[in-house]
Amino acid sequence: MTEFAYAENYDDAFNLRKRHPNFQEYFDRDASLSRDVLNKRDPQLNIPYGEHPLQTIDFFPADNAKAPVFVFVHGGYWKSLDKDQYHFTVTPFLDSGYAAALINYRLAPEVTMDAIVADTVCALKWIHANAPRHNGDPNSIYLSGHSAGGHLAVMSAIELYQANHPASLSIKRTLSISGLFDLEPIRRSYLNAELKFDHRIVDLYSPARLAPLKAPGTTIFAVGNGETDEFILQSRSASDHFKSQGSSSRCIVVPDRNHYDIVYDLADPGSAIAQSLLAKSTSD
Repeated sequence: MTEFAYAENYDDAFNLRKRHPNFQEYFDRDASLSRDVLNKRDPQLNIPYGEHPLQTIDFFPADNAKAPVFVFVHGGYWKSLDKDQYHFTVTPFLDSGYAAALINYRLAPEVTMDAIVADTVCALKWIHANAPRHNGDPNSIYLSGHSAGGHLAVMSAIELYQANHPASLSIKRTLSISGLFDLEPIRRSYLNAELKFDHRIVDLYSPARLAPLKAPGTTIFAVGNGETDEFILQSRSASDHFKSQGSSSRCIVVPDRNHYDIVYDLADPGSAIAQSLLAKSTSD
């Protein structure tokens, strides 16, 4: 089992709004870019996969049948933000013939991590079952997420694989952008006042702690070199852990990107991040 070393205080490592006091400028840009996408595309919005108002999916159909499906899970430390802010991420994938789906899920503190992960798993099952209605190929899913969404993408792929669900065999690649994979530092930070992580949650939902660990396809961990040391360490360590457990993995450290602007690389078809999902290999 991996040994972990912890700092005394993680508040600075995770207080991104303090680190980037202009964070609202990023959010405003996200919203503007996403409005532009909705003005040009015709997705089906807020499709329910459960009864809660946040258990919804936005689906952008492909132009042609049996298209690969790009999936995005938003971040927000499992307690904020919304899929509506990230419609801009779909553009290079739609332009390349993919269908695209964005997932919402219930948030803390209304629900615990158990429910949040269960929601993401349920949404992926729904996408797998209903992709053909949107010209998507249920056997070709390219899963991504940013920040907490990066954690949820990875964790949900693992859970589907462990449950031997057919959707897991459809996940060709999982891309986590600026994700978190050992939740113990979160438990030790100011964030836990709302998240209420305990040792059980940390052990169950930390991909970096799972052994044996098996994940479908290839898992890609991307992080900006302008992020806090903790975020960089977690992506690198998670990739090493996946490799040590026999799962295909690699880590991309993106120059000149921070936690808020790295997601724009997903919308740039020429970036290493977008190419990690767009460039298909013979193993896909």
